[in-house]
Amino acid sequence: MTAEAAAVAAPFLWLVAGADAAGKSHYHRRNVATRLRLPLVDPGRIARGRWPRAPERHTDEARHRAAATRDALLAARRSFAVETVFASAADLDFLARAKEAGYVTWLTLVGLGSADLAVARAYLRARETGRPAPSPGAIRAGDTGLRERVPSAVPLVDRLMVVDNGERGRALRDVLLFEHGRATWRARDLPDWAVVLFADFLRD
Repeated sequence: MTAEAAAVAAPFLWLVAGADAAGKSHYHRRNVATRLRLPLVDPGRIARGRWPRAPERHTDEARHRAAATRDALLAARRSFAVETVFASAADLDFLARAKEAGYVTWLTLVGLGSADLAVARAYLRARETGRPAPSPGAIRAGDTGLRERVPSAVPLVDRLMVVDNGERGRALRDVLLFEHGRATWRARDLPDWAVVLFADFLRD
């Protein structure tokens, strides 16, 4: 089923997850916004819009606002997209509630392969845009939380697309696809980080 068909068939949720600076917004612009006109709930965007001088100081407030917005959209049974670092148990609870509410749920994981690469890219982005970078500790903690929780999302979503964005010259490369909890396609050169992360689902 295409995203367009899914959005017509039922309320549709497309969640894009990844560590800080993994490439979530790039993926959303290229693969979601070009296909569907969905409201986007993004804590980072909320922080930059509400507190432009120091968005990094209001991360928790922005996440609370994002959670309230997505809960309201869910209650109204509207289709929408979410960008998240997926580092909290609340993200899994949210997916479970969307499934119970009858949503078609898609999850894209944009992976880099290491927290060190996420830290380096966050600081490169800060130099290029002037946007303050989260602390290395916060980035690494978020990456750890992401890796701990994403495998638990496999049975909660209708489709999970794994995208590798950590290899130079091969940006946003599709490497693995799960449908209804089962791996249905994998790249021949599946990156090691994806093999480790989804090992329980890739055993023959």
